[in-house]
Amino acid sequence: MGQIEATTLEEYEKKEAEWWCLRHKDNCAYLVIRMQQIINGDEVITKMMETQLKNFAITCGVDLNEID
Repeated sequence: MGQIEATTLEEYEKKEAEWWCLRHKDNCAYLVIRMQQIINGDEVITKMMETQLKNFAITCGVDLNEID
């Protein structure tokens, strides 16, 4: 499994901390819902998440090529 590096805040996140906090909480909720749909065997959602995962990883600073 890949290493998780320490997360840092960008200046624009610090300036609008509440907005970014809510955005990240919304993203987490979205991810939880989609993961449950994948676990339940929803093939349409699985294909959609495969497509979205690359962009989501970039925004999180995760290099998918480093994950086993």
